[in-house]
Order: sequence, then C-alpha cells, then structure tokens
Amino acid sequence: MCTAGLGKDAYYDEGKVKDGKKLVTKLYNAGKFVIKQLGDFDEGRSTPISELEDMDKWIIYRLNAAAREMQTQFEKYEIGQALKVFENFFWRDFADNYLEMAKGRLYGQDRNKRLSAQLALYTTFLGVLKLAAPFVPHITEEMYHSSMDGEVLKSEETSGLFATNEGISSIHINDWPETEIRPDPDINKGAETALNVISEVRKYKTANQIRLGEPMGRVVIMADEDTLSILEGFAGDITSTSRASELLLVNKDFQDSLPTDLVITI
Repeated sequence: MCTAGLGKDAYYDEGKVKDGKKLVTKLYNAGKFVIKQLGDFDEGRSTPISELEDMDKWIIYRLNAAAREMQTQFEKYEIGQALKVFENFFWRDFADNYLEMAKGRLYGQDRNKRLSAQLALYTTFLGVLKLAAPFVPHITEEMYHSSMDGEVLKSEETSGLFATNEGISSIHINDWPETEIRPDPDINKGAETALNVISEVRKYKTANQIRLGEPMGRVVIMADEDTLSILEGFAGDITSTSRASELLLVNKDFQDSLPTDLVITI
C-alpha cells in the first residue's frame, strides 16, 4: 500500500511484497556491516563536516536531500513518491555506491580516514533508519536496538548502538533528519565523476573476465584541470575500490603514451 498514489486505486501485487522482503533483508545486512564497522567508534568525538573526506561529505549531503524531498512528499500525502525517494537513496547512493567506496578506508590503517568513514556511516545509517521507519517499522526498530556480540548481531529493548548513543528509547520518536548543511557543487560533481570512473573500471573488468575484487594495474584518468582538481579528494577511494595498483590524474591535453591497463577520458 505504501507504493500507491494519492487518490488512485491500488491492487494487491505479490511482486511488491517480494520487493519489501528484499528491502528488509538489505536493511538488515547493511546494518550488520555498519554496526560491525562501528565497534570501536566513539560517537562523542564530534568532527565538523568540513574536515571529513569528500566521499563522506557527499553521502551526508545526499541523506539531507532525500530527507527534505521525502518530507515534501509526506506533506502532500504522496506516500508512494516518498518511498521512491527513499529507495533511490538507500539502494543507489548508500548501499551500491557509498558502502563500496568507503570500504578501503574502513579496512585501512589510516586512523583519521577510518574515523571519517565511521562518522559518515553512523550519521547516514541512523538517517536511513529514520527515513525507512514509516514504511518498515519493525526492522528499523530492531536495527536501532542492535549491537554486535562477537560475529552475531543481537537486539535488546534496553540497549543497542544507536539507542544507547542517541539516548532515545525508539527510532519512532527520533527527530527527522534535518540539517542546515548546504551541498557543495564541487563535492557533488567529484562524487558523480568518481562513481562514473568506478563504473568504467567494472565494465573493463567484466569485458576482460577479471573478477571485480581482483587487483589490476595502473588506471589513468584524463580530464581538464578543474575536474582533476575536484577528483583529487576522491583519488584514494577510487584506487581502493577499483583495486588499481596506481591511479594517475592526467591533463587530457597530455600527448605522450603511458603504460597502463585502462585510460578513462572525462
């Protein structure tokens, strides 16, 4: 029923039930990953968004945009449209893109870069639970009260990573995600460009029968100086996600040839 448009007839569709099951499963699996990565996270260490890594800034910007658009749709009683906004953010921006891009820093040895990713993970997944709560109230409450017990995810009414840190007894009485943070056009452009680069790398690996998780050689990105400058803040995430041995950012006017596995021109 959450997919129906205001004032329109809605018919039972088993496919929508299966979609709902996939959403609940993905929320659980993503939550288990996030909570495991936050095992040594100190939520009390507040870091200004200006000091976060560029990819972490981007996902928080995207969360804020989704929350604002969903609020607009809710106020018009367009529940189905609000759900579409949420699913696009959760599946595309958060699960498919951000989690994959952040893994290199989460698994890496650089403490500051890992902390930046943890701060973004905490903020964004808590936001995900808030946005999803009107549609799937039970799994969101379960995840809100969840914590890791070794390798097992457990949920208890009086505990949980988010419930403990937020000091609020239920996800359903939390405030809606809201912030005055304004998106940075350069950060948005850089993130979209970085994601396009990763997409090209995946196509290259598929065409050459290379598993996505396998290492590859040098990757060269050729673009104008302004784009290269914006991409510098995403270079580490591109390198770790693509499993490239080296990433070079080269002006597209460069004429000499370079030994490389893949050249991507933007």
